[in-house]
Amino acid sequence: MTGDDVVQLFAAAGGASILTAFINALFNKRKLGAEATEIITKGAAGIVERVEADNKRLREEMAANEMRHRKELGDAEARHQQSIGVLREEIAQLTRTVSISDSRERMHLVAEERNRSHLERWHRYGDRCDMMLRAANIDPPEPPPRFPEPLVPAYPNDHDVGSGVVD
Repeated sequence: MTGDDVVQLFAAAGGASILTAFINALFNKRKLGAEATEIITKGAAGIVERVEADNKRLREEMAANEMRHRKELGDAEARHQQSIGVLREEIAQLTRTVSISDSRERMHLVAEERNRSHLERWHRYGDRCDMMLRAANIDPPEPPPRFPEPLVPAYPNDHDVGSGVVD
């Protein structure tokens, strides 16, 4: 393999123009002058063109990536804001529900207190009437129980307790 073959091999590999020029200069010391300078200049110009083209392509890719990224961030922000809106509406609904529940609970407690107070007054009245009748030597009939029996037993099969019925 001759020096020219080595030079052609490196030149075919591409991107090694400067290296080729130096190798060519080593094998052909006679032609070092203008020809070597021209080859080095052409090689450097080719490299500069490729670097500029790569830089341009990379800048375009970066701009496209940045635009895509900004769009994705905007979409994510929109989804996030929508989720926040949905959650705020759910919180408002829950707040209304709790408020209604609290209001009903307060109304229930007031009604229970009124009922208890009314029953106590009624029983005091009944006791006074009973004392007055007995003081007048009138024997009143046995009154009904002070408080009504519960409508629903507290535990299953409570209605059987004390009835004498065995299962």
